[in-house]
Amino acid sequence: MIKQYNNVLNEELIKNIMEYFKFILQKDVWSSSLGWDQDLSLISTNTLTHEITDKILRKEIKKSIEEAIKVDFDEEDLDFSPWIYVWSGGSYITWHPDTCYPYNGTIYLNEEWDTNDGGVFLYKENDTNKIKGIEPTYNSMVVNSGTETDPHNSHCVTCIVPGTVKKRVTLQWRTSSKKKKPLSYQ
Repeated sequence: MIKQYNNVLNEELIKNIMEYFKFILQKDVWSSSLGWDQDLSLISTNTLTHEITDKILRKEIKKSIEEAIKVDFDEEDLDFSPWIYVWSGGSYITWHPDTCYPYNGTIYLNEEWDTNDGGVFLYKENDTNKIKGIEPTYNSMVVNSGTETDPHNSHCVTCIVPGTVKKRVTLQWRTSSKKKKPLSYQ
């Protein structure tokens, strides 16, 4: 089930995330989409990924997300994992459902983004199979979660327009069962 939330993180937390991002930007701590399942990225350009390791920042992000979606991940026996993704021109992600994650989401951190830049989140409604879209607006969050009666939605992200000089920076997060670790992609 897809839900959108606005103003998820407070400005101080966003500032701390962006300072962390700037600090690690030149460090040798990045992974990329090169190892993703080919079906997820086909011929997409590379997307940089970094799991946030700062414990205080992880805790603050987790708390903000739990408050927004009104879920306690610890009570549900779930691990929480936040990542910074940097999407460049020509990057996208193909249709997929993320069923291996009980909850996962994207928080958009770009203060300015033009619709013409691409990077729109598309999803198929489970009951009608109609395609809907969500623009990447600052400090909004898209969550994909699933239950037996309302499963995860299949979704994708449209191509960031090649030649776009702006990089889309997102906070990607996911949960996994503490009992069973899924095979994951970054």
